[in-house]
Amino acid sequence: MQKYNNNSKVIIGLDHGYGNMKTAHRVFRSGVEYSEQEPIVSTNYVKYKNGYYVIGESHLVYQGKKTESNDFLILTMAALAEELKFRGLHDANVILAVGLPLAWAKSQSSDFKKYLMQSTELNYDYRKEHYHVHLCGAEIFPQGFAAICNKGTMQGIIMNCLMTLWNDTMPNKHGKIEKWMITMSIFDKEIRRIYFMK
Repeated sequence: MQKYNNNSKVIIGLDHGYGNMKTAHRVFRSGVEYSEQEPIVSTNYVKYKNGYYVIGESHLVYQGKKTESNDFLILTMAALAEELKFRGLHDANVILAVGLPLAWAKSQSSDFKKYLMQSTELNYDYRKEHYHVHLCGAEIFPQGFAAICNKGTMQGIIMNCLMTLWNDTMPNKHGKIEKWMITMSIFDKEIRRIYFMK
């Protein structure tokens, strides 16, 4: 996920994970806890309309569709604030670039786009700082699409398979858990020979 500006519009890539939200420069846990009162201890919250949403104290429970609650809308606001603050912005025209798992990309992309664009003017506070985001659009892609495309022309490919390990954990050869989000492409024998056996 890189930073691209398009005629005063900022394109921001978001990965809406059940374990973590990811942007080009930030990663945080995907938990959302609603409160009608301002949190006493935590400052890590989104204040939107009349509610307070504490971010990152847990992980989301898996849902069949990411549009079943407003959790990912609130997490989108938090992720936008994190990324905009990194860029020194609090007010921006934004185009969202988001991914869905390959199995959901075709069947759920239209609903996810509508879900993300249901309010194009976002005025909210995050960590007690005010943000104004005008959503100019949202583009939905299959997760891992860029990882395949940046390899250029791949002659002789019989099959591509992308695998994302959920919640960024994977046991290593010593049985320990390493925290990494790992996306891997598995290629046919010719591609493995060309790329990995030099």
